[in-house]
Amino acid sequence: MHILLIEDQKKLAENVKAYLEAEHYAVTLALDGKDGFEKAMTLSPDVILLDVNLPGMDGYLICTMLRQHKKTCLSLCSRPGPNSRK
Repeated sequence: MHILLIEDQKKLAENVKAYLEAEHYAVTLALDGKDGFEKAMTLSPDVILLDVNLPGMDGYLICTMLRQHKKTCLSLCSRPGPNSRK
């Protein structure tokens, strides 16, 4: 199974990637929204783990754009912060 992890916090992304790889998943990282969207379109991963608060293109916009292209396997993950939506 191929997982695309879109997360801008590099240390967190690397830790999650290492954990998933230890469980025998293939993982591709994207550290910003634009790169993540491009990789989602070209790599066709089985699962996308998507942060909401991303530079360049936020997770909500990425999710909307992927749905328009029939890409629906998404999990949104984020921790509340000063700019989080309510």
